[in-house]
Parts: sequence; structure tokens; C-alpha cells
Amino acid sequence: MKAFTGISFHGTMSHAPPDQRFEGTTLFFPAKSRTCPACGHEQRYAYKSCGRHFFQLDGVYYVDGQIVRCLNGRCPLVYKVMHPPEEDALVGRKKGFGFDVIARIGHLRFNDVLTRLEIKERLGAEHPSLVISERQVEVLFNLYAKLVSGSVLRDPDVIKAVRKNKAIVVSLDGSKPIKDHDSVWFVRDLIRGITLAAVAVSSCTAAVLVKLLMPIKNFAKELGVPVVGVVSDAEPVIRSAVRKVFPKVRHQLCQFHYVNNLAKPLVKEDGKLRDEVKASMRNLNKIETTINTDETKGGPQTKEQAELLQEVCDGIRSILRDNGNPPFEPPGLKLVEGLTTLRDLVDQMTREKGGPIFGHSSNSSRSRRRSSRTIAGCASSTRTFGT
Repeated sequence: MKAFTGISFHGTMSHAPPDQRFEGTTLFFPAKSRTCPACGHEQRYAYKSCGRHFFQLDGVYYVDGQIVRCLNGRCPLVYKVMHPPEEDALVGRKKGFGFDVIARIGHLRFNDVLTRLEIKERLGAEHPSLVISERQVEVLFNLYAKLVSGSVLRDPDVIKAVRKNKAIVVSLDGSKPIKDHDSVWFVRDLIRGITLAAVAVSSCTAAVLVKLLMPIKNFAKELGVPVVGVVSDAEPVIRSAVRKVFPKVRHQLCQFHYVNNLAKPLVKEDGKLRDEVKASMRNLNKIETTINTDETKGGPQTKEQAELLQEVCDGIRSILRDNGNPPFEPPGLKLVEGLTTLRDLVDQMTREKGGPIFGHSSNSSRSRRRSSRTIAGCASSTRTFGT
């Protein structure tokens, strides 16, 4: 299976048994360039996770990643294995449903006051790709209720696990909100993958996040376990809240969220370029029909020429089907690069055969120049929620 740096792609989940394989989105998070949230030293690769699948509102996902650990002898996290924070932001350890599902169930129960069966039916109607039972709805709602009420911090198993680690690394992130609904923010301990608290907010401010983080600070103080690091993205409200609650704690910005936020305008402009390139290829079917007609009716083209032209058309179709994996593999630029390479190859072949050389399309050149100028002038953006 091909590995991508934190980017999703659609494919068959090959880790499942042959009779249980189904289409899903695979996420792979490598250990490259991960630093220790407590001391800042580079974390070293320890082992690869076994991978697991889970459901989000938009369907099934398969998450896989590389586990790392810090080898700095003076670090409070020395030799403690750490899962990718991007994975923990999507789904809890040993859980089959992502945080967005938990947040949605909590909203349907508290705000819409629906029963367990009504919640299941609403989820089925709004999110047909989500497979969930009534029992699972009840379990996830009970978990949500414990998180927002703060009772998780009084759970003996949670207290025992945190004391055993002798340190806490706080992760703060908000689930993607559904239109006209509150977003839910979760606080996790990245060492054990335990979700410690949650809050649903319609408008997130630094004061709201301070109120969410203060019980975590008091909880750590009561247990005598220090908070040695905080991991989040670069949202200004998060950074302000962390400075107020944990002023002396190292705050690490999540590279995955940072890169994705920075790449949003690039992906948007690249999508426009991709649409322009595909629109310029709308006559490909007519060209193929003409090739086949000439060949069957004994037109001016020889059989060898017709086969060669058909191979060129097949190559164009293959390039057009490559959707890339934004932001690191932008599909628009990949289309332009692939078509340019194919054109140069055909030009080289025609030179060798003494035939005509393909001209450069002025429309294509203008599209590339305009896209390059626009992309170069884009500024970074942040999430629409949590501001």
C-alpha cells in the first residue's frame, strides 16, 4: 500500500480479511519530522501501528501510522511511545467511531432531545455512509455525557492510568462543525490517548477554552502529575488560552493542521486549474470516434497510425483520471505536468519519423501562467470554526 504524508486517498482496505474488504479512506501518518512535545528533541521511530478502521460521519476510514518515542534521558517522556497526534484528533484509542460522530450524537440528544432510536434514524438519513446500531448510539452518548460533565476526571481507571504515566501531554482540538450546529472541542492526553473533557460551543473564544482547560490543570495538580506539553494547531484563540492556563508549558503546533490550513488557498486555485484542463479535453470522445470511423471505413489513416493515435488518447484519459492527493500532490499541476510530458513524448516521436510537431496551446499556456500567479499570491487561512 502506498504511503502518503498524512493525506487521505480512497482505496480498498487490504488489511481486512478477503471476505470483509470494502471501500474506505485510508489515512497514514509517518514519523517524519515529529518532535517531542515536552523537550523539543526529535522523536525516533519505535514501531509501526497495526492499523484499524473506524467510522466518521462521511463513512469508513482506515488509520495507520508510525509510533515514536523520545530518547532524551532528561525528558519526562523518555522511552514513552507516542501515537500520531493527528490520529488521536480523529478517533479515540480502541474506539470504532470518530469524535465527529460523538459530537453529533451529543448534539442530537441534548439540543434536539431525541431518543436512542430517533438518533439512529436521523444519522441514517443525514449520513448514509455511517453504520451504527442503537446500542452504539447509547454507548457514545454516555461517553459524551461523561466528557461534558467532567466525570471522566473522577474515573478511577483514568486516575490510575495518568498516575502510572507520571506526565500529561494535553491535546486540544475541535471537531468539524455541521452547518448551523455547535462545534465540540475535545481535550485529550496524548500519552495514553484518553479523552479528558469536551465542550460544545457556538462561538469559541479564549475565555471558553480557558474554562475548558482549567479543570485539566486542577486535575493534574491534585494527582501531582505535571502537564509537560500541549499540542494544538495555530489558532490564535487556542494559543491565547494555553498561555493563560499553562504559561510555562511547551506548546507544540500540530504540523498536520498547520500545513493543511496553509494549503487551503493553494488547493482551491489548483482545483480551478484542474477544471480548466479537463474542460479543454471535452472533445476527446469525438476524436476517438473519428479515429475508429476512419479505420473501419478505410480513411487516410493506416491501421498503425490509428492504433498510435488511440494509445495517445488512452494516455490522455489515464492522466485525466489522476486526481492527485492535495495539498502535497496538487491534481491541477499534475494534470498539466502529465499532459506536457505526453505532448513532448509525441513531439519526440514525430521528429524521429519526420512528421509535424504539435503546437503549444495558447489557452493552456495562459491557464498555467494565471494559475501560477494566483497561487503565488495566496495567503494562508485558518479553520472556519473556533474563531
